[in-house]
This record gives sequence, C-alpha cells and structure tokens, in this order.
Amino acid sequence: MKKIKPLSILAYVFLSTILLLMVLRVFFMGHYIVTAGSMRETLHHGDYILSWKMVSVEDSHKGTPLFYSPLKRGDIVVFELPGQREMLIKRIIGLPGETIEMTKESVVVNNCVLEEAYVSGETTYNEGFYHIPEGKIFVLGDNRKYSRDSREFGFLDIEYVRGKIFLIYFPFQRFRWLLH
Repeated sequence: MKKIKPLSILAYVFLSTILLLMVLRVFFMGHYIVTAGSMRETLHHGDYILSWKMVSVEDSHKGTPLFYSPLKRGDIVVFELPGQREMLIKRIIGLPGETIEMTKESVVVNNCVLEEAYVSGETTYNEGFYHIPEGKIFVLGDNRKYSRDSREFGFLDIEYVRGKIFLIYFPFQRFRWLLH
C-alpha cells in the first residue's frame, strides 16, 4: 500500500482552498476599498471590505432566483450611479413602497422614528417627504453632513446595487462582520 506524504496532503488542501476562494470571489463576492468618509464611523477611509454580489440567476423552469439575498433596511450596499465609474457605499434607509419623512432632527419611516445608533457627526436634515417607488431604494451615508446620497441624487434603482457589504477585513484591528 502506498503511503501518502504529509506534504502532498498539505499542497492539496492549499490548492483546494485557493480554488474555492477564487470561485467565491469571481461569482459571489466583491471587494472594495473605502475611499471617502461618508460612512464614518462604520467604515473608515482605507478599510478593505467584502460584499455579497447581488446575484439573481433565473431558473429556466420556474423563473425564480436560485441565489438572491433580499435587501433590508440597515444593509450597507455598494452601487454605481448611471454615467459614473465611481462606486458609492451607503446604508439603506427606505425600501420600495415606503414613505420617508425627514424632520430637522430625525428620519421617520412609515410614521416610525428610525433609531440610528450608527449615525456620526451632525444630524440636522432639510425637511422633506418621500414616497419610494417600486424598484427603488432610499440610501443615506452614516456621516450625514459629508454624504452624497439620496438627498442629492434621489431614489436609487435596485438594479444599480452591486452588493451588500458584510465584512471589513483590513486593517486587521478593524476586522469585523457587518451583518445585522
């Protein structure tokens, strides 16, 4: 009987792990570097982050998604606005069919004040009332004073969302999961 060498087992495990990570990266995950301060204190300039790609593969027999993670309020998403190459990262505040009211001190979603422990900096808002159409979401940065978000560019088409951020992996001292 032929004896398997520990080195060949280690090489097999290493190559299998690399292959698995490559498949995950290409088909299911995106990686980004934070380049602005609009999500501070949640995300800092220079953070390396991973996202689950928004994948909706149609099953030809049933017409239902095989893999899809629905968007929820509080999710941090990465998206690209039409006609721009820059990726933006913001938090979902409102979903299709909901109403958003901004008072001077708070955000009200469907007549309930939104508790936002993640907001940093000044939080005074220009007053406004929004009804979110189907197929669109309302996004805001956590650092509201320095954020370019739905207050400026309007509702975001869901089709422009590239992924949901789930992990800060570098710098190592900031490593943490961003699931809620």
